[in-house]
This record gives sequence, C-alpha cells and structure tokens, in this order.
Amino acid sequence: MKKSLLSLLAIALAAVGCQNYDDQFDDLNSQISALSSQVAGLAQVQSDLASLAGTVSSLQSTVASTATAIEGLDGLAENVAAIQESVNDVASSEEVADIASDLDSAQNDLQDLLDQSSVFTNDVVVNSVATLDVYHKMGSSLNVVAANVNITAKSDMDATKLQELVNNIFTTTGEYSYIADASSVAPVTFDNLTGTQTLTVDQAGDYSFKTLGSATVINLKDSYKSKVTKIDFRELTSVEKFQTNGVDNTISFSKAMELHLTKLVYYPPLDLTILVDEGAAMPFVMDDVDASGDQSDLSLDITGPASFSVSNISDGSISVTDVKDVTINGFEGAITVLKGVETFAADKVVTMTLSGTLDLETMDFTGAVDPDVTTSVGPAISLASISSLETVDIDGVLSSLSVTSCGNVTAITLAADVAGKVDIDGNTDLVTIAVTGAKATELDVNANTDLESLTVDLTWRAGTKTGAVIDGFLTVTGNTSLETLVVSSDNLENVVITGNDDLTSIDMNGLTSGGATGSADINISNNDLEATLVDKDDTASSSTGDGEANDLGSVSNSGLKNASTYLTTLAADADSKIVILYDTVDFTNESDASSEATYAVGTANASQDTKLRLAYIVPNTADTGSAEVAAKRGYLIQGYGDTGDMVDIFANGVLIVQRPDMSSANTAQVVANMTTTAALTNAGIAGVTYSVTQYAKPEIWLTIDKNSSSMENSASVVSNLVDGFATTASDIFSIALNGANTATVSGTAVSDYDPSKLSDQLYNEWVAKNVTASATWSKWDISSSATGTVTTIKFVAKDSGTSQIGEALTFTTTIDSATLTSIGYQIGNAVPGQNTNDAGDNVARGNAIVVSMLAATGGTNRGEIGSPWISNTKGVNNATITVTGVTVLELSTTLNRSIADSGTITDVNTYPNDSRSDVITPQAVIGAAASNSSSFSRITWL
Repeated sequence: MKKSLLSLLAIALAAVGCQNYDDQFDDLNSQISALSSQVAGLAQVQSDLASLAGTVSSLQSTVASTATAIEGLDGLAENVAAIQESVNDVASSEEVADIASDLDSAQNDLQDLLDQSSVFTNDVVVNSVATLDVYHKMGSSLNVVAANVNITAKSDMDATKLQELVNNIFTTTGEYSYIADASSVAPVTFDNLTGTQTLTVDQAGDYSFKTLGSATVINLKDSYKSKVTKIDFRELTSVEKFQTNGVDNTISFSKAMELHLTKLVYYPPLDLTILVDEGAAMPFVMDDVDASGDQSDLSLDITGPASFSVSNISDGSISVTDVKDVTINGFEGAITVLKGVETFAADKVVTMTLSGTLDLETMDFTGAVDPDVTTSVGPAISLASISSLETVDIDGVLSSLSVTSCGNVTAITLAADVAGKVDIDGNTDLVTIAVTGAKATELDVNANTDLESLTVDLTWRAGTKTGAVIDGFLTVTGNTSLETLVVSSDNLENVVITGNDDLTSIDMNGLTSGGATGSADINISNNDLEATLVDKDDTASSSTGDGEANDLGSVSNSGLKNASTYLTTLAADADSKIVILYDTVDFTNESDASSEATYAVGTANASQDTKLRLAYIVPNTADTGSAEVAAKRGYLIQGYGDTGDMVDIFANGVLIVQRPDMSSANTAQVVANMTTTAALTNAGIAGVTYSVTQYAKPEIWLTIDKNSSSMENSASVVSNLVDGFATTASDIFSIALNGANTATVSGTAVSDYDPSKLSDQLYNEWVAKNVTASATWSKWDISSSATGTVTTIKFVAKDSGTSQIGEALTFTTTIDSATLTSIGYQIGNAVPGQNTNDAGDNVARGNAIVVSMLAATGGTNRGEIGSPWISNTKGVNNATITVTGVTVLELSTTLNRSIADSGTITDVNTYPNDSRSDVITPQAVIGAAASNSSSFSRITWL
C-alpha cells in the first residue's frame, strides 16, 4: 500500500480514538473497506500498467531496429510514463479510478495504433512444414505480431527456416508459445524477441532470450531438461512470474550451468525457487521491493550456483543448497543453510537454521538483533558434528553459541556479545580459540584434544532473565593436550578445571573477585600441576593444624600462578566452595623431611593426600535442623441454616463453644455466634488460637448472555440484532483469575443467539493452558453449562478451605464493532445475593465456614490438639467437633516437615487439594546433622 493510503488509515483511526467508540465503529469499518478496495484496485492497476509499459517499450525497440512504422508510438510511451508517475502519488479511491480510466484509454490507443500500422494482426500458428513455409516467406512483416504466436516445432521441419522465422518475431502483444514435439528437433534461440505476454517454451536445448525485456508469465517446460544447460534472460526487467512446467515461482533445471537474471530487480510474487546445476553461473540483482519500490519481504530458495551474493535484500527468507560460496549482507530475515555450502559469510544474521549433512568449511558472520522480535538478543547458533568445518569467526550479538564435535575445525574466533553460554566441545583438531572482545555468561571448553594453549580474556555478562547478575562460569575439562591456561576475565564465580592431562600452567593474573552472587564454586584438580610446598614452623599457639589459619608455609615452582588475590577474596566468603589440588607436590614438613605426593586418579578429592591441597574449603551442606512446629487443625462446616443445627467444639479437654445459634442463613451472624467473648476465653484456657472464617468452599462463575442493563458491562442491546446476541470473529475475550491463569480467545462469530459457542471456546482454552498443557495442575476445577439461552463457566476451588477465598475473576473484551456485537456478562459466586451486575461480588466465595485451632505448644506429642487426622476425642491433647443437623469435615494436608520430601511443592506437584492455610502437621525439634564442612586452606602460602 502507498504511504499516502496508510496515512489515510492512520487519520481514520485517530479520529475514532478521540470520539465515542460505539458511534464510530461503523464509520471506521466503512473507511477500512473502502481503503481495502482502493488498495486492491491500485495493485491491479500497477500490474496492468507494468504489462502495458513493457509492451510499449518492446515495440519502441523493435521499431527502432526495423523498417516497421507505428505512428504515434512515442507519444503513447510518454503518456504511459506519465501514468506511471501518477501512481506514486495516489491518495484516494477517486485517483485510483482516474488512473484506471487513463490506463484503459492508453491500452485502447495502443490497439488503435497497431490496427493502423504495418504490423501483423493475426495469430501466427505454425504446426506443419506447409505453415512453416508460409510464415517463413513473410520475413520482416512478422517483426511485430499484434496477436498470438503458437509454434509447434517438428522433426520434419527445416531447422534453418524455423530459426529464421523465430528471428523475425521481435514483439508480440499476445501470447508466445514454442513447443518442440521431440528431442530430435534442433533447438532455436529467441535472441531477437524483446517483448511478449505469456511465454511458454519447451525444447531440447538452451533457453536463450538475450533481448527480452518484458513478459507476463514465463513458463519454461522441462520435457527435455537434461538438454537445457543455459537459461538467458539478461535484459529482462519486467515479469509477473516464472513457472517451470506450470509450477509457479520456480526455475528448476538441474543441468543448467548458466542462469542470467542480470537486470531483474523486482519480482512481483516475492517468492522464487531456483534450481540449477552445481557450480552454475548466476548473475543476480533481485531486490525485496514491491511495485512502488517500497520494501517488501522476499523469499528465495537457491540451489546449485557456484556462488550467491546479495547485499540489497533486507528481509524475508533465504535458503541455500549446493552453493559453494554464500555471502548475505544487510539481510535481517531467516537464513537456512543446507548441504553443499562450503563458505558462508554474512554481516547481519538474526536467525539461522543449519540442516542436514553439511559441507561448511568456513563460517564468518556477524549476529544481530531481529528488529521484528522485541525479545531478540541475537541468533542461537549451534555448529554440531560438521565434519568439514575448519574455521569459525563470529562477531556481533548472539543468544548462545555451541561448536561441538566438529572434527576438522582448527580455529574459532569469537568477538560477539553472547547473551548466554559458549560451548566449545569435542573438536579434536582445534588448536586456536580466541575470545578477545567477546562477552558471555559461561564458557565451556571441553575435550578438544589437540588444543595446547588457551587464553580466557572475554568479559562475563549477566544473562537475560529478570534479576540476572554477573556470575562468570568457566569450565575447562578433558583437553588432553592443553599445556597452558591464562584466565584474566574477572568476576569469575564458578570454575571447573579438571582432566587436562598435560596442563602444567594456570595463570590467573587479573582476577580479583568472584561474581555478584558471592557463592563461588572452584574445582581445580586432576590436571598436571606441580608445586613445591614447605611447611614452616608455626609461631602461634592455636589454629596451627594442617590447613588452619595459623599454619605457615610457602609455595614455589607452582603451576598455579598469580592466584593469591583472587583466591583470598573468595575464601573470605563463607559460602564459597574452593577445591584446588596439585597433581604432584614436593612437600617438606616442619622437621625438614621431604616427600613426594601424587594425585591418585579415580580417588575422590576428599580422600586425596592432604599434601596436594592448596585449598579444600567446603561449606556445610548437612541438615542444620529445625525448631518444633505446633499443630493446626481445620474443620469445614456446611449445611447450617435450620432450627436445631448445632455444634460443640472441644480442645484439650475444654468445651470452647456449646451449641451456638446456627439457624440463620446469614453466615456472618453464624460466625459471630461461634466466636463470642466466652468462646475466645475458653480457647485461651485450652491453650489454642481459635478462629472461624466464612466463605469457605469458594466458587466463582461467569455468565454470558445478551447485553442488557442487568449485565456488568451495562450496555444497551443493539437494536438491529434480531436475536439480541452476536459476536464477530474480530472480537477478543479474556478471562483471568487473580490476574493470572489467563485464557484469551478470538475468531468466534455468533449470529444465531448461541452464547455457548463462545463459552465453550473460553472453557477449552482455559483447560488447554491451565490444566492439560501446564506443568502444574490448576487450583481450580472448571465446568461449562447452559440453561436455556444462558451459558455459565464455573470455577470451584479444589481446596475447600480458606486459601482461595477472595480470588478475583475478570472478564475483558475488545469489541470490533458495537453494531455487530451484543454480549453481556455477569460474575457471581455461591453466596446468596452475590450474583449481580455489581463488580463488588466478582471474587470467589462459598457458603461454608472453617473452624481452625492452632496449638500453643509445638511438637508431635505435646500439643494441645494432637495431630490432624490422628485421633478425634474430647480429652486432653486432642480436639474434636460434634454436630447435629450440619456436616463437618476435617481438612488435611500432605505436608509433613519431619519427613523428607513429604508434600513438597515441585514443578510437577502443587498439591492443589491441600488445605495448607488451615492445617499444619506438628513437628518435634529436629537436631542438626554432623557438619560436613571443611576449611582447609594454604592460600596464604602463595
């Protein structure tokens, strides 16, 4: 659409935004409808105009090079150019209509000129030797054919005459078809043809159209595709679409070694698949533009040429297969690399898919943020098991990078800002890793068996999750040839350097501190680090044991260099875990006795000879115990409201309340009768905290019906709807509980007074999002029902206790048109009188009450009310409720703090039926387990 047309739509929307929506939707719809019609009309005008301009241009070229005369053609060309210029400034439907009228006139003028000129105005039909002779004798009089050309070439025809006939046809205003009926027919060239409408050609030879400037549809048939080695449209600037054997938007010839589309910038379908022979030449200038020159996404699928290089296509999708060298610059769309690509380069990769058995040797590209995705931090790149890959060079931004099991890669250069992890793993020929200028949250370098040296000088960065902090994470393991490791990337929180059999030197010069979390985890062991340790005489009288604070000594000839500042900082944090073991140590004790200690492979670090330890600092991870927990019991009471309904509540041998008045249907009054001053005093005597809560067993529901004043949206019924209820497919409806668990639907059109169509869709969406597809089960049961014309979606809390009381249900609508939609809704709950058009009742409530008692004394055997569900008596250290005329149910929970993992909430289990707000299982004091901490440190010896 033209920018001027878009501005009209923006003005229309702005006008509506400043006024009453109900009054303006009709007008907006009519404007949008008019604009849509206008744009469609403009597109057709552009297509017809391009075809006419191509025909006129072809005729001018023909006239200029032959004796053919068409008086007035130049004037018509000027008129067509003026019409083309006027298209650029279209701003109204009236202007589109005017241009269409001008175009019709120009087409009529062309036909008049042709009718009055010395051009051939009949169809040329060649299907026999005789007809070939007839049209061959016409010679140059066929230079312009103001009709169709239909040639069926046969083996008994004179090949020279056939070629001369084709050479005489420069321009056709109709269709051009050339079909060879056998592979034995000698191929012809069409190098004099400058313009036509639909072009269909099928022959056992090359397709050469070296001067063709315009056509509508070009259909290249593949009956003899093994004979087609060259396809030449080097002057083509205008075509509506290509076809191969009638398949739209394809040029597919697997034996073609040349494809010339040298001047074709604009391809209207913006979707083209090209297949040529591997290694073919393919000049290519196509751009992602529409008829007006504005950017419009282009999809290309390219197979076969020796190289493919673009820099003018900015968005869409590009797929490349069997293209040895690929360069894609300035492109912000989807890139797919398949087999046969050896060298890939790009300066703006936002998303890239690598698929199939790849032949990549060189990857040199810059990652970029996708402007169409607000959360984009660059592409996720995985180079896995690409046996041909030799070099990788990546800049820009990435979300993650992995180069794994690429057996021939020798060099990886990374200077990109990686929002996540960099994993370089299992590349057996890798000898060079350069990360200078890079950023990442984590760097893993593992099992690269030819790697001899590694310098880690990137910058650690925070991840993308909310609240993420900088906690550098370095893993260097199993690099069996690695000899030297230099690490200068500060803010390093986690380090694993193990299994590097030849690693004799680790230099930590530049490291001063750990990450932001302050819980460092360092493991440097089982490498090839050597050192000389001398245990000096301790001058202090305490803490002089091995590795204790006043254990004096020195380290020399150490393979661990410049680590004192960094390790001292980490050791000062009580949460740090630091395990550093040399692999060979010459150890001299305080008595000057020397011995050698060697790391024992296969033995746990905790059991290695302590002479190997530089540090073995492990925080306590044993259970630290917990205080006693007092019991809490909860009882659900329902069915009250009649004369004679009564309860007696006992705790610790004390009658807390006896037969309070429960005959009222007013729950608040019943609660007041059960929580008198005397009852609370008795609870204190019993040693319990006693409470009664109304609205238990909560429910809430949404009712959908026609719009009326009794509904919460309080809109009047739309007068022109016969049935009084309807929705459109553009309306959007959402339900949410307490601002979460949202389900949103659209695309439901109702015009036959059937609200159940909408309620069913809402119900199904809720179940799909919050039950079926959820990692945890919903806390609510949901059902959908209909009574007459009224439909209801009902939510019932799985916990009958108090945890879900007061959860709010919301129903929001985005209505496309007030004249086409008439939906009303009510939200209510189970409490009588609370199902109105007042939003004050839009919270979950029920008709039951919960009696709860919390013991003052903790422990499993000492509490005043015993344990939930263990026993129910009137005696001491117990509790019970006796009832008449009502129903009582003791609530429960699976959570037991004294049993490991009992009722613990996980990603799989949420225990939605538990009444954890009303019930607590008692617990005795749990003593702390023996500490497994270690504070062994000789860091001060460095």
